[in-house]
Amino acid sequence: MKDELEQVEKIDLVSQRTGLDFGSARSLLAENGWDLLQALTVYEAKKKAEEQELFNKVKSVLKQAGATKIVVKGQEDIVFKLPAAVGVLGAVFAPKLALLVTAGCLLNRCSLELCKGNDLKSADTSGLIDN
Repeated sequence: MKDELEQVEKIDLVSQRTGLDFGSARSLLAENGWDLLQALTVYEAKKKAEEQELFNKVKSVLKQAGATKIVVKGQEDIVFKLPAAVGVLGAVFAPKLALLVTAGCLLNRCSLELCKGNDLKSADTSGLIDN
């Protein structure tokens, strides 16, 4: 009975410390021989590794988005270009402004193109929206 009470107290400590539910905290302790310090150390190491992996994925996506450009062309010339990430953030945080800019481009016979990398000559001349 005393051992079970100690196990429950350890499970509660791990649950409070990590935010895990009762079953997950129990499994973590059981996997580590009911050593409280070892279980917490293993949990922190896993958590840190997962955070680093997520950070690397986000960094990779942002790098790819930064390499992709949105190009707005007038009749002959480039009106402006910006990274796709900026365009997406603008559409998310200011959707009315993004809609207004898009409508203005369409009314002025502009075309929108996506270009990967820094080479604007490789852009598809038909564009995504061609008026």
